[in-house]
Amino acid sequence: MKIKIPISIEKEEFDRLCLIWERRKNISIEMNLDSYSEGQVENLFDVAESAIPCELSFVVIEAIAEFSGTPAEILKKIVFLSDVACREAVCLREGLDDELIAVCERLVLAHKREKN
Repeated sequence: MKIKIPISIEKEEFDRLCLIWERRKNISIEMNLDSYSEGQVENLFDVAESAIPCELSFVVIEAIAEFSGTPAEILKKIVFLSDVACREAVCLREGLDDELIAVCERLVLAHKREKN
C-alpha cells in the first residue's frame, strides 16, 4: 500500500495518515517533492514535525532532508530536532553551509561525509 502525501496537507489529514501508517505493514509513501514550492516544503515539514513521534513523520522528514530544494533553515531544524536517520540524510548532503558542516562534524553518526 502507498500513502499519497498531498502537496497542501493539514495537520488533521497528516494525523489520519499516521494512524494508517501505524496499522499497516509493507507501506510506503508517494510524494514528489520536486513539484513543491519552498513554502509547501516548509508547511510539510511543520506538519510532519508536529506529529512526532509518529513513524510517518520521520519518513517524511527524511525525504525532506534528502530533497535538494529544502531550505537551509529546515535542514538546521532537522539536525537539531529529528532522529539519527534524518540527521544523517542532512549531514551526507553536498553544499551545506559552514554552520551545518560544523554541527554535523560533532555528531555521532554511522556515516560521515568525506572531507574535501
